[in-house]
Amino acid sequence: MKKILFAVNTMGRAGAETALIELLNALHFPDYKLYLYVIMGQGEMIERLPSHVKLLNKRFSSQSVLTRKGKWVMARTICKAFFRNGGYGRKLGSVFRNAEEMKKNGKIQADKLLWRVLSDGGQRFQETFDLAVAYLEGAAAYYVAEHVKARRKAAFIHIDYTSAGYTRRMDQGCWERFDRIFGVSYEVRESFLSVYP
Repeated sequence: MKKILFAVNTMGRAGAETALIELLNALHFPDYKLYLYVIMGQGEMIERLPSHVKLLNKRFSSQSVLTRKGKWVMARTICKAFFRNGGYGRKLGSVFRNAEEMKKNGKIQADKLLWRVLSDGGQRFQETFDLAVAYLEGAAAYYVAEHVKARRKAAFIHIDYTSAGYTRRMDQGCWERFDRIFGVSYEVRESFLSVYP
């Protein structure tokens, strides 16, 4: 039986998360064991997770990240991630380096400032998966690239990489660790290739 892990940042009500639910529904085969790890451990779309997919988060909140209560849950998750797995200097350093890089580019984006903290503070699994898939950029990609044991690794890119504010310095060699990278459209692919030819 093939063990496949999908990692995603949140399970909020958005296009990529909806597409992920549809993909997981389509992958209902007896020879696949599917797992999902949600970096933020949060999102209302979790209620649509197919029963054949095992959620690996120890705790999960179905609060939307857009509600007031959901933002408190999110803040708590970020704090816990900072203190989980050690490496406080590395985590703090990444926040400062990313802030400096964003300031240079003229736009500070809070989510991207913290993706590395969330990735490094994510749960660790002893299991080796046959395939690990980062279904989104940012924390999910960093997490799969650096902290998941898998025979093969793949990633999906859903955004215009350059206009979204990502840089090679922020990525710290993440994309070179994937066996396959899939852009969801020609434009997404071209934007990504302009940074990673």
